[in-house]
Amino acid sequence: MNVDSLATTVRSIVQLKVGLSMVAPLVAGIFCLMCGGAVVTTAAGGVVWNDHQWRAAQDAVVDAPADSLDPALDGALVRVAADATPRDPVLDATFSFRRADTVALVRVVETWQWVETRQATPPGTRGGSTGREVYHREWSEKLHDSQAFARPDGHANPSQVPHAGRVVLADGAQAGGLALSPEVITALEAAAPLDAVPIDHADAAAAGGLKVDDFIHLHPRPHQPEVGDQRISYRALPRGPITVVAMQQAGALRPWPNPPGEAVMLAGRGTVSAADLIWAERQQAFVAGGMGAAVGGLLCIVGAALVPVLLLGYFLLFRRWSTRAPASSGPPGGSPG
Repeated sequence: MNVDSLATTVRSIVQLKVGLSMVAPLVAGIFCLMCGGAVVTTAAGGVVWNDHQWRAAQDAVVDAPADSLDPALDGALVRVAADATPRDPVLDATFSFRRADTVALVRVVETWQWVETRQATPPGTRGGSTGREVYHREWSEKLHDSQAFARPDGHANPSQVPHAGRVVLADGAQAGGLALSPEVITALEAAAPLDAVPIDHADAAAAGGLKVDDFIHLHPRPHQPEVGDQRISYRALPRGPITVVAMQQAGALRPWPNPPGEAVMLAGRGTVSAADLIWAERQQAFVAGGMGAAVGGLLCIVGAALVPVLLLGYFLLFRRWSTRAPASSGPPGGSPG
């Protein structure tokens, strides 16, 4: 093999390796462009669709009487603005917890358990880890699955607990002649936390627990809890004005199924227009869609930056190699005269 052939072979190998090294970033750039475009399109479509559904729901709302039941509205999406009232005191029978002039109670149950958090590792830490797991115990409504921890040994949580949170309605709880449902109370709680209920020693004794602040501890060591111990507290909806947008069904307020979209059950304390309640939901949809569009836009920017640069690099590199002539050693004996 002469020198020219060897040089051509080496140049071809280098050209192939450089070209292959640029394929992966190019593919990644194209992938980012495609995925980013898909995310932006999906997010924008979702915003438009959800907004259309909420506008349709707003157009379908009918104001129901504030003081009586109108059977003709059965099955309709109604707005009820009326006083929420109970017929009898509300009672959480499990813990013998009773309150008068209260429409509903929300029982909040917390469990003492291990919680895993991740702390950033200082730069230059040996091992190259991006963080480390830290474990501590705290009161939490959510049950934390210790089997999903990075280090479950020594941090075991119970998989089941004796008591759970729930909504308790007073007998005869109603607004505008329509019976209230637990979903209405959940919607009110989602709009704004209900009123905290003070706890006294008689409440704790009736529940078989011990009072600490406004909690009933269901274990004998309130200041030294063990994993799995529980405590309860309450929030309450007192007698007073509320506004609910929901379906009237058989004399009660239920979530409106709204077949093309999500079920509608909106509520607020005081007198609120249907437009204001629905606008709050539309804003949440805008925010969620905007975050999705932002992620898709970022992917598009990354792809748009990678693809042109790499294509230009390909063009310049191969143009240079294709125009470079191999050096000629000339015929033996020098140049012809």
